Amino acid sequence: MIRYTRWGAGVLCALLALAVVVLAPHMTSAQPLTQAVGPIQGISGTQFNFQGNGFQPGEKIGFWLNSPSGVSIGSNSYITVADGNGQASWSWIAPNPAVTGYWSLVAVGIISKQAHIIPFQIQSTPDAPGTTMPEAAIQPTSGVPGTVLAFYGQNFKNHDRVTYWFNTPSQAIYSGNTIGTNGAGRADSSWTIPVNAQAGTWTIVIYGREAGLTYVVPFTVT
Repeated sequence: MIRYTRWGAGVLCALLALAVVVLAPHMTSAQPLTQAVGPIQGISGTQFNFQGNGFQPGEKIGFWLNSPSGVSIGSNSYITVADGNGQASWSWIAPNPAVTGYWSLVAVGIISKQAHIIPFQIQSTPDAPGTTMPEAAIQPTSGVPGTVLAFYGQNFKNHDRVTYWFNTPSQAIYSGNTIGTNGAGRADSSWTIPVNAQAGTWTIVIYGREAGLTYVVPFTVT
C-alpha cells in the first residue's frame, strides 16, 4: 500500500480527484457505517463477536475470514441475517490451533453488496504484543470477474467525503464512487470486478478530501 499526505502529494491528489470527477459524474453518497468486534484480540479458541450495519432489512450476509498467512476460512456459505434495521450480529470461534497475528473478517450483503472489513488479532498468549492494522486494505486481494472486493481506508477526517477509483493494468482509469466516513474517520465499501475486467494487477485509489490523504492498494484480477 502507498500512502500520500496533503503536503507530500498535493498535486497528485488534485489531478487524480479531477480525473474521477470527469469520469464519474454520477457519484452518490452512502450513510456512515458502524462495526465492532469483541474482544479485539484473543488466543486460539476465543469466541469473537461481530456487529455491522448498513444492510437491507432481513438481508442474508455472507462472510469469511482472512488469516495472516493469506488463507481464507469460510465463504458465502457462512451466512448471517440482518435485522429489521439492517443491522447484524454474529460470532466465530477461532480454531485451536490458529495462526497468530492480524486477521480480518469480511462480511458482504448478498443483495446490497454492503461490505465490512473488521480487523482483530489472535495471539499466542493473552499478554502477547499486538500487530499493527493497515491504514487501508482490500479483501480478497485477487479474484475473477464477478468477485466482490471489500475495502476500507482510515485516518480520514470524521464525516469526510472519500472518493475512490481504479487503475487498470494498462494504466487506464476506471471510475468509482464517493462515500462517507464514520465518526472515527474510516470509510468502507465494496466493488464487484466487472465481467470484462482486464486480467493483471490493478490498484484502487482511496482519496479523502478533508484529510488530504490518498491510499493506493494493489489487487489482482485473474
